[in-house]
Order: sequence, then C-alpha cells, then structure tokens
Amino acid sequence: MSRPLPVWHLTPPTAASRMLVFSGNELIGADATSAEPMFRYADLTRLGTQPLEPILVARWNDEDVYAVALAEPPAEFSRRGLHSVLSAGQPDFAALASTALQLLHWQRDNRFCGRCGAATRLHAKERAFFCDSCQHRFFPRLSPCVIVAIRRRGQVLLAQSHFSAGKFYSLIAGFVEPGESAEEAVHREVLEETGLSVTNLRYVESQSWAFPHQLMLGYVVDYLDGDLVLEQEELATADWFDEQTLPTVPGRWTIAGRLIQAALSRDLLE
Repeated sequence: MSRPLPVWHLTPPTAASRMLVFSGNELIGADATSAEPMFRYADLTRLGTQPLEPILVARWNDEDVYAVALAEPPAEFSRRGLHSVLSAGQPDFAALASTALQLLHWQRDNRFCGRCGAATRLHAKERAFFCDSCQHRFFPRLSPCVIVAIRRRGQVLLAQSHFSAGKFYSLIAGFVEPGESAEEAVHREVLEETGLSVTNLRYVESQSWAFPHQLMLGYVVDYLDGDLVLEQEELATADWFDEQTLPTVPGRWTIAGRLIQAALSRDLLE
C-alpha cells in the first residue's frame, strides 16, 4: 500500500477505474467484510441510482481513483461512516477516503458561482471549479483549526462538550479566525473556553479532518495561570487528569488521542 498522491486532470474514468462511492457521509461497499470498499466504474449500474459526475481523488497504488455521490443506494450494500474507516487501522486507505469525502463536499457546494450565480465547470489545469462568466475560481476549502493539550504538573486538561457529554473527554479546539496566527488562536481559544492562560506553545503535528473540511493543527502547551472557568455554551465539564485517572478519550488514530499521550509523556519537549 502507499499514501494517495494528489493528481489532477479531466480524463474521465474508464470501465476499470476504481471508485469510492458515498451516500451522504457514508462509504458504500458491496458487502460488510471489505476492508477497502471500492467499486469499478463499470459496476456502478449495480447501485441502481444515477450518481453525480465522478471526481478525481488521487493516484493510489498506480491507479487513478475517483469518487461519486449517490442519493440512496440499495439496502443490500454496506455502509460505513468515515469515523469507522479512519479507526480501522489502514491509514493509507483512510487518507484516500477522507480526501474523497472532502472533494465531494467541495463538488456539491460549488456547482454554481457564489459571485455571479452562473454554472461552474472543473478547471482543466488545476483542482478548481471555474466560472466562465466572471472568471472566478473556487479551490477546495480548508478550515484551519487548533487543538490544544494543556499540561500542568503531570496532568492534562480534558473537557467534554455538550455534544459528547457522557461519551468521552477530549481537548480544547477551535477555528483560526481571519487575521489570526495559529498561535494567537491557541491563546484565544484556551482563554475563551477555560479562562486559563498558557505558555511554552509547541507545535506537534497536524491531521486532515474531513468533517467536513478542517485541518487540525496540534499543540502541547503549559498552564501559566488562571482559574478554570468554562464557556458554558461550549463545554459541559472539564478537569485535570493524569495517566492513572485518564477517562475515555479519542483513539490514537485521532490527533486528539495522540496529543493526549504526548502531553502525558515525560520526555516530550521538557
């Protein structure tokens, strides 16, 4: 296996081209046992409904892979949410599926020009939708977000949002605002959501997060001062935890899970 490589051209799929098929945010497969649910383009007639125009996703294992969206496939076909795909331990296929879903969202949202209202078409030389009427280009959308592990005396701050209450704890996170640097967003989000000030910002890693188009930028920081005062509309609860008292948290396939482990590691950037 290999990582999917960005590629762009307007050559349509052939009968043998590999296809990722989505219905909403769910990946469709011929059966529930397939670890990498894909179809050949010639097999799409089995799905019984007319898909939208295929879109090129990436070059993967020496083949161009395309994606299509269906309104409602037949009941006998399997469905897998993207979270299930990402957590299945196959990072290369997960990256391919994640890219496909982001591009299908982009295709859905840019069929008409947001500037003049005319129909758009795919650009021949770069991954963009193009408006012939006003010459505007629409590139795939990426929304940068920061996600922050806050350390204090061998503990990490974990919170539950109202959405996840009763399920798991995770980290403070939020979108980078226009005009902000990622580091400024770290300070602002932490202060807004917890009332805390932090220091010693250390960038650790990033992760594409196709829900629907975030790019997560992961930081480990140190507590500086302040009392824990939660932003009530965002967070249900928050507390400090060490390795022995760690609650249910996101898995290691997520940037949140890896940052939590990094923050509790004694040898991380001391």
